[in-house]
Amino acid sequence: MPVRKVSEAALRRLKNHGWPGNVRELENTIQRAMVLSEGDGIEEADIVLGQMDTAAPMGHPAMQVPVLDSEGRLRPLKACEDDIMRAALRYHDGNVTQAAKDLGIAKSTLYRRLDG
Repeated sequence: MPVRKVSEAALRRLKNHGWPGNVRELENTIQRAMVLSEGDGIEEADIVLGQMDTAAPMGHPAMQVPVLDSEGRLRPLKACEDDIMRAALRYHDGNVTQAAKDLGIAKSTLYRRLDG
């Protein structure tokens, strides 16, 4: 799904960052946000800046994926898989190569599943 909007909070976060990597860092951050975005817009939570702790436990917020829907029923497998892929990207600070490696899938599979 194409990104059609960027929330004010996300823009504020982007504007307030020092961008030590300049344009390349900004471009990579926007690309990660587009992959992490669950809707048609980029939200503040989709903007990943800096490094996450790679030794974070499974209880880390980035790894929490709901299995039940709001009515207590099991969610469809594809929806859970997509959430797991997004969680892996958050856990690895948007590093697609590492997320795909840990999930045991190809980078192209990760991109394709989250883009469609």
